Formats: sequence, C-alpha cells, structure tokens
Amino acid sequence: MGRSKQGKTTSLYFYARSQIEKLGKKILVVNVDGGSEGYWESTDIKDKVRVVYPMKYKAKLAVMRYLSQGMVPKDVEGKKMVQIDLNQYSDVFWEGLTATAEMFMSHLATHEDLQGVKHALAPAGTFSDGDETFSVNSISHYNLVHKELKKLLLEGFYKLPLNVMITALLDEGEDEYKNNVMGPATVGKAITHKVTSWVPDSFHQECVRMKGDLKYRVWFDSHVDKGSQLPVLSGARMIPSMREKFLELYPKGYLPVNEREGLQTFYEFREGLK
Repeated sequence: MGRSKQGKTTSLYFYARSQIEKLGKKILVVNVDGGSEGYWESTDIKDKVRVVYPMKYKAKLAVMRYLSQGMVPKDVEGKKMVQIDLNQYSDVFWEGLTATAEMFMSHLATHEDLQGVKHALAPAGTFSDGDETFSVNSISHYNLVHKELKKLLLEGFYKLPLNVMITALLDEGEDEYKNNVMGPATVGKAITHKVTSWVPDSFHQECVRMKGDLKYRVWFDSHVDKGSQLPVLSGARMIPSMREKFLELYPKGYLPVNEREGLQTFYEFREGLK
C-alpha cells in the first residue's frame, strides 16, 4: 500500500522478474489500476505476464469473481470464461484493491437492473440531465463492496495454488479502539483497519528524496507515516528468531527497492534462500 506514484508497481516488477528468473513460470496480473494500464505490456518480461483488465467488461462483479478463481475472459464481452493452467503460473497480482472498490461502487450505482425499481441495492437517488441519467450510491452498496472484496480474497485468490500480491492506495481510517491510523483504502473508512488482517504481510511503499535523488523503499515493520504523522498498519509475519536476523540486515524496518533488493529479498530470506 502507498500513495499514488510511490513505486508500488515498480516493486512488483522487480519481484516478478525475480520470480520468473527463479521459477520460469508466468505471472497473472488482474489490473484494475488505470494508472498502470499498459505498464506490464511494455516491460522486458511481457512475454511471461498475462494481463486482464476487468473494467473493460460489462459484468464487472462477475468477471472479478471468476478471475479470483483462476479463470480469464475468452471473449471481448467477458461472457465466456476459461480456466487457465495454474501449473504454468507462480503468482497472481491484483493491481488496485482501491480501484476495484471504486469500480464496484460505480457499477452498482449505474447497474441497469437496479434503476427505477424497489430493491435493497437500488441507488439512493437518481436524476436525469439531458439524455444522461446520474445516480448516487446507497449505504447498502458500501456493505456489498466490502463483503465482496473480502470474499474475492479469502474465498478466491487465496485458494489458488499461487502467491498473491495486492496493491492499494494508503488512506486514513480508525482502528478497533477508534484511533486514527493509515491503512489500505477501499471505499469509506469502515474497513481500513480490517484489510491488513486479511493478509499475512502488509507493506507500506513510499518514495523519499535523498541527496537530490528519489529513492523507493518498502516498510515491513510498523512505523509512523511522514505525511500524516499517523501509525501505518504495516507488518510482516516472521518467527522471532528469523525477524531478529532480518532486522540485523535492515535495522530501520524497511527495504530499499531496486534491481537487487525489495519484496523479492524479503521472501527469499523468509524461504531460507538468503
């Protein structure tokens, strides 16, 4: 998680390249993040990356659910889905948890089956401006989106025999004690502090200027966000003895992000490869 333009996709790229070199398998990228559209197709590992853009299909909720089960669209409308050979893949990247939540909200507000009918998921209000109709999300939309995000992860992606990596924007929310914290953004602030409990590891990516140069780094330990001065819900699970050894290498609680170090360093260390 991190603010926009903080190098989240760059971190994934270095990790992906390391995985491809090590295992020789492919990466499935579910890209809902408009800011990185076309990024993977322009890299030197593009032949080993399969990218799907869920926002291009009409049935966005359904397509995302199928993608979380290892299926990809076979036709341009996304009506036919086909199971990929998971043995050929090592990882799946879900690019844009935040963007997915926003896509779902927009989809629900404009869904043709919910317009002008009495339904628990009907928009809170609609109006026409010229030939166009506009609508407002209801509280029930937030509830559905929150539940669907969790379901996509815990009942979908995490059941695949693949490593799962997710990106999200950083946002302010409240923890269970009503203290302000920084965590992965969805829609609203009700589940900001809960999302990190759905995942084994949560990293905070940031970009800092050092001696005139921009440097990326990814936090694997808890710390205070420089911008908001609030605690960030970041942390990676490691047994105490391994954590002690890793902190000897990176005592500040973060990893530099470059061709040699980053997410790949953390996982190689934890797997006992380094």
